[in-house]
Amino acid sequence: MTQCVQKDTSCQLMVVSVRMTIRIKLLRHQHRLSLDQLAQQSGLTKSYLSKVERGIANPSISASMRIADALSVEVSELFGTPVEEDMICVVKDGDGLSVPSDESDGRLIDILASAMPDKDMQPFVLTPPPEFADGPQQHEHPGEEFVYVLAGQIEIAFPERVVSLTQGESVYFRAHIPHRIRRLGAQQAKALVVIAAASRS
Repeated sequence: MTQCVQKDTSCQLMVVSVRMTIRIKLLRHQHRLSLDQLAQQSGLTKSYLSKVERGIANPSISASMRIADALSVEVSELFGTPVEEDMICVVKDGDGLSVPSDESDGRLIDILASAMPDKDMQPFVLTPPPEFADGPQQHEHPGEEFVYVLAGQIEIAFPERVVSLTQGESVYFRAHIPHRIRRLGAQQAKALVVIAAASRS
């Protein structure tokens, strides 16, 4: 049996990561999709998806949304979180679903309302890294995104503009615009992020 304390964040993330890799592969097989087909439908590369299924890479929230959309499921279902047939979803402090980042840079994502089915919004609390990930990779996905700074300072880089925000400030933008986020300064930053899904019609 794995030796770890339940409150140990690194252990929790490892468990979630393993659960996610199994779940994605299972859902892909249930939908009778090859890796090539999933890559085509998600807009992600076959090699990247293969690494995800083998546990070598952990998808970012935007990549997770692309995979979930291609598999016609809620993002939370990728992590094996059961949805509840309830119109009201309450999440107590510390009960968010912590998921690993695709980079080992200290980024932490706590998904909120993971048990609510058929959501039009994906809310989560982001603890951004102190630096952008190496390389030109930026996040982009369908829908719209709202970011409200809960603590510290953050910077969001767009192709032609950089936005700096401090506690109490926010930004709303079309999520198809490439973007990436980091914290500014030594103080840990936290931001509430709400992603509104693209129209399903």
